[in-house]
Amino acid sequence: DAVSKMAVLTSLYSMTLIVLAGVGGAQDVHCSTEVTLRPGGSEVITFTGGGSDCFHFTVTTDRSIVGVFFQVHTLSRKVSLSKTLQFSYETTTNGTHVGLFDLTVGKSHLDYYAIFECSSTNQTARALVIAQPVKIYDPVPGACTLTSNLETDAILEASFNSYSTVISFQSGNLGYNSTSQTGLPSCDLPVDHGAYPLEELHYVMYMHFLPERDFSESAIFDGIRKMVDSNSVMENGNIVPVTLKYDDPKQINLDSLPGQGVVYNVLVSSRDEGFGAYVPTVTFMCDIAADGSGCVGLGSTITMVTVGLLGAIGLVFCLFGHRLLHFEVPILSLAMSFFVVYCILKAHTKWSEIGVQLAALGMGITPSLLVTLFWFFTGHYFTLVFVFATFASFNLTLILFYTPFGDLQFFDIPYVYGLAIFSGTVLLLIPVLGIELGRICCPQKLKDGMPTKLTNVFVCAFLGSTGVIFAIATYLHSSLTLIWINFGKRVTIENYNFKIYQDYPFQLNEILLGISWVVLFFLGITLQLLITRKQRPFPKKSLYKYLKTRRTRKEKNRLLVTERSPLLRYAAQSPTVQ
Repeated sequence: DAVSKMAVLTSLYSMTLIVLAGVGGAQDVHCSTEVTLRPGGSEVITFTGGGSDCFHFTVTTDRSIVGVFFQVHTLSRKVSLSKTLQFSYETTTNGTHVGLFDLTVGKSHLDYYAIFECSSTNQTARALVIAQPVKIYDPVPGACTLTSNLETDAILEASFNSYSTVISFQSGNLGYNSTSQTGLPSCDLPVDHGAYPLEELHYVMYMHFLPERDFSESAIFDGIRKMVDSNSVMENGNIVPVTLKYDDPKQINLDSLPGQGVVYNVLVSSRDEGFGAYVPTVTFMCDIAADGSGCVGLGSTITMVTVGLLGAIGLVFCLFGHRLLHFEVPILSLAMSFFVVYCILKAHTKWSEIGVQLAALGMGITPSLLVTLFWFFTGHYFTLVFVFATFASFNLTLILFYTPFGDLQFFDIPYVYGLAIFSGTVLLLIPVLGIELGRICCPQKLKDGMPTKLTNVFVCAFLGSTGVIFAIATYLHSSLTLIWINFGKRVTIENYNFKIYQDYPFQLNEILLGISWVVLFFLGITLQLLITRKQRPFPKKSLYKYLKTRRTRKEKNRLLVTERSPLLRYAAQSPTVQ
């Protein structure tokens, strides 16, 4: 299998070079563009692509370093980077974020060659080239590669699906003890299980969030510059609290938000020496095009329509929820039923998104109708307020798990996570139960259902403002949507890996949305209390009894009018007696 895979890779590599070069063989490539860099330097170049657009990079050496990682980064156009003009298989790599390592021992300069992929429209694009030095004693990333064609492969391989990003990389090795050393310790585990020098190496990942919805080359290049060397990585990156040892699989799963750019890098360190940084990579969890158009159309039309209706209804209930009590019951019960049925269908069916949403809406009508009929005939308003308060406390619990509290390690266990969500929901309902018990025990102090009214006002303001913020966050592709999406992932995705590390950007959009959420919530409470200040907290009778009484009263009034009207009318029309 290994031989066949290597043969396939070799053939694909050869075909790629022929297509990129546009000539009969890789040996005919001629590089006309010269670029010179110093160790630690970087430069942005402009290219068109194709075999005629070859770049020759020269990196001058320095006595204080032992090697150089030469890196090339592009937005979406692939590049073939090689140490030789012949682009031999053993010295060439291909991708959008690539790098090659070369020793500086006995060399005055290092040479690298690059051919960029051309676009269908022959548009120009830009690339960031970096010459990252490797100092004495610094571990060498990717120096113990097992599956790569390169002797030292420090490239991070990024793959993603609908809910997570997987970063994999090759093992590193200890650094060079002097500028004259040309060999590294063996990567093979000793047979006698003696001292293994590479067991002191540890791997830690860092991630840096790019500005939201910014797919420009300048934003990506600025983010990469902040994640190149070990010092800047530790200064600008968010550490992933997972440390890999020499015998651990070199792979880390991370939760991601489609459309959010993230720069990843890994630092390898030893106990007594310095740090070595891999070649950083960037992912948006979508197939980004040269202009970013591949990430613009995230979200289906039916989802956007549903979210838009949710935001509009949420705004109405946030500001006028308690005043519109007759509409609150069917609509909030329908929203709760839709949410529950949607999660069940998403978890146990393979229907399309529009099919799941339409089916959830249709199936959610039945329980919503039953709840509405119960309230219509009984008028037990506290029961309904308690149900809606349960949904509100559930959302408050999800918000709590969006904070660093939700990153605690024991929440990785599925049943612990489920129990924590349930416990949080129940604990937040204790004040509501306390109000009802107080109303039963002390009716003279808590008369007319005023505490229950305040609870209902709070629930309407909170759920309404939540719907508005969720709708806006969805249209802006903000990470605040992950408050609810993360729960949906764990409930609906089969074999969802609870070991996925979660970290989200909290940038300007999230700050503004958070402030707007709080302002809208308190505005909703204030406005509802002002509008209903002269009304009874709740009707004395059920709506059924109220309508029945009203109908009976109308019938009596009609009979009275029928009995008296003719006498008065005839009396008015009769002649006056002289």
